[in-house]
Amino acid sequence: MTFTGVNFYLNKEINVIECFRMRKIASGIFISFLLFIAAGCASAPENDSVPEIRAEEPAAVQPEVFDDWRYRGFGQELPEWAEAAFYGDTETAESVFLQESGDSVQILTADGADSDQAEHRLLSQIPEDAEILELFWVRVSGDYEFRAEPYTAFAVIRNLQN
Repeated sequence: MTFTGVNFYLNKEINVIECFRMRKIASGIFISFLLFIAAGCASAPENDSVPEIRAEEPAAVQPEVFDDWRYRGFGQELPEWAEAAFYGDTETAESVFLQESGDSVQILTADGADSDQAEHRLLSQIPEDAEILELFWVRVSGDYEFRAEPYTAFAVIRNLQN
């Protein structure tokens, strides 16, 4: 029994020595960390040498007038002529197609609760002897409440009887 008691006593001594070594290592790491922090603060520039950076005020972002249009989901951009025709500037819109086709064109518009209704109303306005060059629709953003129905369809037509 004395033999096991001696082993137990020796194991305790070894544990105390290992614990003392671990404390030394931990305190060394902690002191190194403090020195690293102090060195980082000492090398930081003073406030006077740092140029003052002013945050620019963001420009007032205007909401988009149109939040959806034909083929937008496929990446098509909104044609300039459609926006001009929406605001009633049909001469500018017609000039785009006049340059492309060389014939005189006409732009018709119709409103609707959805794109299908707007297009149906528009197609009922087109004369039978006309050729449709372009059919397009846009949806007015919910931020703009100046229209009774949110969808507007446009048809660019060329009269075949001139």
